[in-house]
Amino acid sequence: GTISCNYDGTKKHKTRIEDDVFIGSNNTLVAPITIKKKAFTAAGSTITQEVPENALAIGRERQINKENYADKIKNNNNTEQTEDSSPFFAAVKDTSFENNQ
Repeated sequence: GTISCNYDGTKKHKTRIEDDVFIGSNNTLVAPITIKKKAFTAAGSTITQEVPENALAIGRERQINKENYADKIKNNNNTEQTEDSSPFFAAVKDTSFENNQ
């Protein structure tokens, strides 16, 4: 499935999808936006800018695996967490964290 996010809380915006376009699975199209003819969007993408004719748009980050991090999140579920103290948010914000660490 794909959704078009066209309401900003005040106004509705248009999503335009031209002819012969391929929209990948699980896409989010953030309006106002136009996907030009013969363009593709990659699965799992959040598309926020116009996609030119005959282009492939990829709007997602590469997967990062944080080994053994699930235990940190589970162990902290019993205490009230804020964005500043949650191990989940800390892991997401930590840009120095490499794969398999």
